[in-house]
Amino acid sequence: MRTNIAESCKAYYESKDFKSDYYACLAEQFSNEEHEIIRRIIDKFNVSNYETEKYLTNWFVISKEQAKKIYDFINDNLESFTKDFSGYYVGYTSLDSVNFGEQEEQLTGLYNHTTGKSYSLPYMQKCFDKAGYYVKGEYAYYNIEAGLHVDLLGNIIELNEFLNTIK
Repeated sequence: MRTNIAESCKAYYESKDFKSDYYACLAEQFSNEEHEIIRRIIDKFNVSNYETEKYLTNWFVISKEQAKKIYDFINDNLESFTKDFSGYYVGYTSLDSVNFGEQEEQLTGLYNHTTGKSYSLPYMQKCFDKAGYYVKGEYAYYNIEAGLHVDLLGNIIELNEFLNTIK
């Protein structure tokens, strides 16, 4: 089955490869924002603790040192605490997130190396419009209302077990 470039781009945006690229960005961001994440962990345990106290059987008020240990534990097990979200709200217990957002494609200067054909702007606009993109001038936009986030309660069982080790 032949697909046009618009359908190919859209298929990539909906693929595991695309999501894994964003996972790598989230992991780097989580690592770079360590101090802010630790502050959020303290807040989720000590200040706005409704969700943590409700769902964690080993919940307790934590110190900054314990928050750092929780951060390290989550960072070491990041994949098991990373969850998908749709829409724009990630949830109360989210510690960090990346939104897939709006993907932009330039519609001019496209060349098919297999056929040796360059594509006209009106043709590309039609292809991308038909594939569900918002087309404006030389660009097409695909809005993905989804993303990935690190959920403090993303792995409750392991987090509960870990909390026993830092009391």
